[in-house]
Amino acid sequence: MMAASQNPVVGFTYDTLRFFGGCVRIAENGFFKAAPFLKPAAGTRKPVAAKSPAATPAPSAYIQSDRVVTTTFPPLKKEAAPEPNPILLSFQNEIQKKPAAAVLQPIEQTVSGDPDAFFRGIPFAEKDEYHRAEIYVRDFDSRLAPMRSEALDQIKKLSKPAAVAILKKLLGTETNAIKQVELLNALSMLNQPGDLDSGYFKGYLGEANPRIRLAALRAISKYKDEEALQILSAAIKDPAGEVRKQALNLICWNYGNRGIPYIMKMLHDVEDSIRKAAIQMCGTFKAQPAISGLITLLADADPDIQKAADAALRKITKQDFDFHPKGSPKHKEEAIEAWRFWWINNQATFGSSGKSNSSISEKNSEVEQGGDLCLKNLY
Repeated sequence: MMAASQNPVVGFTYDTLRFFGGCVRIAENGFFKAAPFLKPAAGTRKPVAAKSPAATPAPSAYIQSDRVVTTTFPPLKKEAAPEPNPILLSFQNEIQKKPAAAVLQPIEQTVSGDPDAFFRGIPFAEKDEYHRAEIYVRDFDSRLAPMRSEALDQIKKLSKPAAVAILKKLLGTETNAIKQVELLNALSMLNQPGDLDSGYFKGYLGEANPRIRLAALRAISKYKDEEALQILSAAIKDPAGEVRKQALNLICWNYGNRGIPYIMKMLHDVEDSIRKAAIQMCGTFKAQPAISGLITLLADADPDIQKAADAALRKITKQDFDFHPKGSPKHKEEAIEAWRFWWINNQATFGSSGKSNSSISEKNSEVEQGGDLCLKNLY
């Protein structure tokens, strides 16, 4: 049996609990004497609000004395249905009013003539290929880019002579710039240097749309001959910045170190993105003839150009003069002067390991003349 003076819950006597309670009060009083600002002022405690009784919902207006009130409403008037508006006809109704030939948009509309005339002369490998080509050409007339892309993929899977002939015919009759770009890209992927003469693509270099000119340049660059290099070198003077940038990329991609003179030319382009791309190419090719121009670009107004020029210089020369684009003007000027003095003292060493300054200037003159000549012939 538990003693009567013992608390049955905690198992301690009431005297022990009173002792513990007194100790807690003494500790609390001592704490608030040491930090009186923590003791809440009298009367600041918010009284506990009494819970309000739950509001009884108001009886429904339709319920009285436990029965539904039946209210009579006036009868609905019968009105005649309005005449259908032809402008608001649904797409389904519109299709039902058209003949099947108009809904399906047959191949006659796509190729503006007899389908047999369009496909006449195309060397199909088999008769089934002709019927599949009809479907693919019709799908390419879609306004949806994914459907056109799928149609071009299927055309490229046909026998190569048939696919090339179909793409050329579509390109010759197409007037939409976006579709022309898609056809040029597809023909470029399918074409090999021996299949089509590069002159076929030269006709698109004078188009007003820069995307068409760029697609033609990509196709011409696959020939990788001297004529293609001259055409690409002319394109680095194109009025569209994206064409100039991609032309430089195609030169460096296909001709390697022969693109260094063209890279140096683009170091002074009017667009920051093109200058930055040329600077990065200098570092990639470790173009020693570009060192002087890169030092000049350390003072460019664009911090990104400064950062790219410093990285290219360190990659080419293996030197570092603590240049920081975000540094103070005085610190940057001192670093640029250090680069200049270093280049004056080591220019001869780099010239002996690479091309001489005279040969470089001759090459740049050749680039200028070739570019001007191509521009005169092509644009």
